[in-house]
Amino acid sequence: NYGGRVTDDWDRRCLMTILESFYNTGVLQDDHKFSPSGVFHQLPGETDYSGVIDYIRTLPINDTPEIFGLHDNANITFANNETGDLLGALLATGGGGGSSSGGASHNRDKIIEDVALDILGRLPKPMDIEHVMKKHPVRYEE
Repeated sequence: NYGGRVTDDWDRRCLMTILESFYNTGVLQDDHKFSPSGVFHQLPGETDYSGVIDYIRTLPINDTPEIFGLHDNANITFANNETGDLLGALLATGGGGGSSSGGASHNRDKIIEDVALDILGRLPKPMDIEHVMKKHPVRYEE
């Protein structure tokens, strides 16, 4: 969990490597691309306000690993790690020890099921994104 602080040499090394893509003389060129796909690119110097807003609207809502120079599999790894952490925490709630009769295993399974159902019950219903976008369009004006 990155909290915005550089706490050791490895943090600094990682941060400097990422920033090297953004802080260099190449970014001053009109045709500079920040990503291999070209989705993230430098705008021409004469781009007006509406051109900048139009460009912003084309950007993905969620940052892709590509902008940080990472492979798309970085998202898969992140999701797997998050899932593993959640499931590990669930398993930890069951306590330790076991018995040959299977009673402890059943009890642990019941606890995990109860926690999972509780989490599921707290989640909001999925939104109809298209309906929301029509009802509340994004406006880039002051």
